[in-house]
Amino acid sequence: MEQNSVFRPVSSPVEKEDTIDIKLILFRILQNWHWFVLCAVVGFALSFIVNRYAPRIYETSAVMLIEDEDKNSYSPMAGMDLTQGFSMMPGMQNFDNQLIIIKSYSNILNTLEKLDFEVEYYNKGRVQISESYEEDPFIVEMDKNHIQPIGVRFKAALTPEGNIRISADSESATLFDYRRREIAPGRPDIIFSQEVEPGHKLYADFLSFTVKLREGYVHNNNGIVEYYFQFTTNENLTEKYQQSLQLEPISKNATLVNVTMQSTVPQKARIFLNTLLETYLERTLDKKNAYATRTIDFIEEQLSTISDSLNLAEQMLQNFQAENKTVDLSFQAQSIFEQVKELENQKAEINSRLQYYNYILNYLNENTDMGNIIAPSAMGVDDNLMNALILQLSNLANQKAILQSASIQNIQSITQLDAQITNTRNTLIENVRNIVENTELMLRDINNRIFDYSNEINKLPESERELLGIRRKFTLNDNIYTLLLERRAEAQISKASNTSDNEIVDKARTLHLVKPKTTINYAIGILLGLLVPGAILLLINFFNNTIESRDDITRLTTKPLIGHVFHSDESDPLVVLKKHHSPITETYRAIRTRLQFFKKTEEGSQVLLFTSAYPGEGKSFTAANMASAYALSGKKILLVGLDLRKPVVHKLFNVSNKTGISTFLIDQTPLDEIIHHSEHPNLDFITSGPIPPNPAELMENEKMKKLFEAFRVQYDFILIDTAPIGLVADTYHLMKHANINILVTRHKYTNKNMLKTVLEEMDNHQIANVCLLINDVKMPKRSYGYRYSSGYGYGYGYGYGYGHYNNKDSYRR
Repeated sequence: MEQNSVFRPVSSPVEKEDTIDIKLILFRILQNWHWFVLCAVVGFALSFIVNRYAPRIYETSAVMLIEDEDKNSYSPMAGMDLTQGFSMMPGMQNFDNQLIIIKSYSNILNTLEKLDFEVEYYNKGRVQISESYEEDPFIVEMDKNHIQPIGVRFKAALTPEGNIRISADSESATLFDYRRREIAPGRPDIIFSQEVEPGHKLYADFLSFTVKLREGYVHNNNGIVEYYFQFTTNENLTEKYQQSLQLEPISKNATLVNVTMQSTVPQKARIFLNTLLETYLERTLDKKNAYATRTIDFIEEQLSTISDSLNLAEQMLQNFQAENKTVDLSFQAQSIFEQVKELENQKAEINSRLQYYNYILNYLNENTDMGNIIAPSAMGVDDNLMNALILQLSNLANQKAILQSASIQNIQSITQLDAQITNTRNTLIENVRNIVENTELMLRDINNRIFDYSNEINKLPESERELLGIRRKFTLNDNIYTLLLERRAEAQISKASNTSDNEIVDKARTLHLVKPKTTINYAIGILLGLLVPGAILLLINFFNNTIESRDDITRLTTKPLIGHVFHSDESDPLVVLKKHHSPITETYRAIRTRLQFFKKTEEGSQVLLFTSAYPGEGKSFTAANMASAYALSGKKILLVGLDLRKPVVHKLFNVSNKTGISTFLIDQTPLDEIIHHSEHPNLDFITSGPIPPNPAELMENEKMKKLFEAFRVQYDFILIDTAPIGLVADTYHLMKHANINILVTRHKYTNKNMLKTVLEEMDNHQIANVCLLINDVKMPKRSYGYRYSSGYGYGYGYGYGYGHYNNKDSYRR
C-alpha cells in the first residue's frame, strides 16, 4: 500500500540547516515576554540612576572672527609708504594656522596665568563629590613662595562655632615649587587635622596657605558643613583644557570659528574661554606692536648717530658766520651749492639704504629667528624681489613657530620648513649682496660727480669755500635727520593706532547640557533591556542544533513524521498500560491510528522496528508504550528486545534478563521459555538476554528469520526495540524483517547533524518504509492543563562506548 498523504512533510528539505527560524524566534519572544519586561524595567532603572547621579557636563561656546588674508593683507603701517606691500605677520592670516595658535599650549598657558585656577574647589553631594566655582563659603589663598602638595584633596569643614577644620589624608604626595615651576623633591605622607579661625595661615614644611571666608557669607550655625579643595598647576590644567577645547569653522565660506569646550563647571568654562580669546587678540596685537617697536628702535639708532654730526655742523656754521660776518653766498657759490646739495641728498639716501642692506646681512648671519626682520619699506627700500623673499622667509618662520606651539608636533613638517627657510635665507643673502654691489657703484658715481664740483668750489674765494663746506655738511645732516624724524613719527603713529584684525563676535555662553542625555539614556536603557534577552534567545537559537519542531524534521528529510510523544512525569515507564486515560496514552493512540494508513501487508502480522540515531532518545520507552497502545486495542502484541548491546526491556517490565533472544539464538533456551506474559493478556514480550560478544553475527543468524516467521503467525503486531542505528550496524540486519521502521528522535536532544548523517546512511542502505517520531516534547504548563517534562536519559556503556545510566528512570526514554 502506498504511503498516505497524511504523513507527507509540509515542505521539502531544500532549506539550509542553519537557517534562522523567524517563527520560532517570535514564538520564543512571546513565550518569554516576562523576561523582556523585566529587562526593560531594569534598563530603565539603570538609566534613571545614570541620569540622576552622572556628572552634569555642559557645553560652553564663543564665536571668534579671524579676518580673511585676501581681504586684510595688513601691515602695522597700513596705507603708509613705510611698509607698503609688506605683510607684517606673514602666514598669521592663514585660517588653519590661527586655529592652531588659539589651541596652542603657550596660548592656553598664558591664559591660565591670568586666572586663579590653581586652587580647585569641590562640593559633596548625596553620592559623589563634584567641582564647583565661587560657590564655596571660603577662599584659599596659596603662598606661591612655598612648596605645596598638588593633587591632595583637603577637607574643609565649617564648624558651628564659625571655625574651619582642615584635614587631609594622603600618602606619597607630590610637591610643587611654584616659584621655579617644577616638581619639588620628596614624597611626604600628608596626614593631619587642624581647626583654625578664618584667615589663620596654615604652615608646614610641605604646605602654606590661608583659608578665608568669602565676602558676604553668613554662617548659619546649623552643624558641620563639609567642602573640599586641592592645588594643581597651570601646566597640568593646560593639557586638560587642550584636550577639551574644540574649534570648528561655522561654514566653509566664512572665517568665523566656533570655540567650544565641555565642562562640569560652566561658570569656569565661560571665564576661561573669554580670557583665552582675549589673550589671543593681545598676542596678535603684540606682534604688530613688536614690529613697529623694532622699526622705531632702528630709526632711533640712526638718529643718535646723525644728531651729533648735525649739532656740530650747526655750531660750526654759526661760529663762521659770526666771525666773518657772512650771511649768504654769492650767486655762483649758491648755484654750485644747490647742485652739490642735490648730490649729497642722493648720497645720503643711498648710504641709508646701504646701512639697511648691511643690517639685513648681519641679521641673517647672526640670528636664527627669521620672523623679526624689519621690512625694506620701513627704510625707503623699494625692491620687489627683496620684499618677496623677506615676506616668504617671515611666512615660513611663523609657520614653524605655529607648528612648534601645537599640542602634537609634526616633526616631518618642521624639518621640511627648516629646509625651506635655509634655501630662502641663502637666496635672500645672495640677492642683498648683489644689491649692495650695485648700490656701491651708484655711490662711487655720485662721489665722482661731487669731486668734479669740488674743483669748481676751489676756484671760489676762501671765505666762500669755507662757508660752502660748512653749509653742505649742515644741510646734509639736517635733511637726513628730518627724514628719519618723519619715519619715526610714522612708525609711532602706526603703533599707537594698531588694533587686532580679529575680534570676538560672541562672548562665551553656556549652550546646553551635553551629558547625561536623559531622553537618549532612557531610550538606550529600555532598548538594551529588550535587546539583551532578544540577543540571548537569538544566540540560543543560532547555536542550538537540536530538534525543536516538526519544521526541523522536514528541513532534513522528506520521510514522514508520524507524530509527537509528550513528556511524562510518571514514575512507571509503562504509562500507557498503567493509565489508560492519561494524556500521553492519547498521543500513543493517535500514533497507532496514523500507522494504520502508513503500510499494510497483504497477509500476516505487522512488524514495527523502533530505533534512534543515538542513545538517550527514548526508543525503548516508545516501543514499550506503543506495544501497550496496540494491546489496549485488542490486538495480540509481542514486544521483542533486540538491543543486545544495552538491554532495557527487562527493566521496563521488571523481570530477569538471564534468558532471552541471545540465549535462544545460541540454542541455550527454547522459544517458549523466553516469551514473557505481561499483566495485560494481549501483551507478551521477549527480553534481550545476556549481552553476547558477537551481537552483529547473531542478528544475521538464520534462526532470526524463522523466529519472525513464527511470530507473524501468533501475533497481530510485532514491535522490535533495537540498538541505535547511528552507533552500530546491528539494526540494519533487522530492518529487512520490518514492515515499518520508526526512527525515534527526542525533542531538544537529538542533534540535527547526527540525525542528518543517519538519514543519509539509511538512504545509502536503501532502507524503505522509514518514518520519524518526536519523543519527549515538553509543553508549557498551560497546554491542555498538563505539564510534560523530561523523563529518560539513555546511557550506553559497554558495546557502544557511549555514556552510562544517569538515573534510575533512564529507561523511560
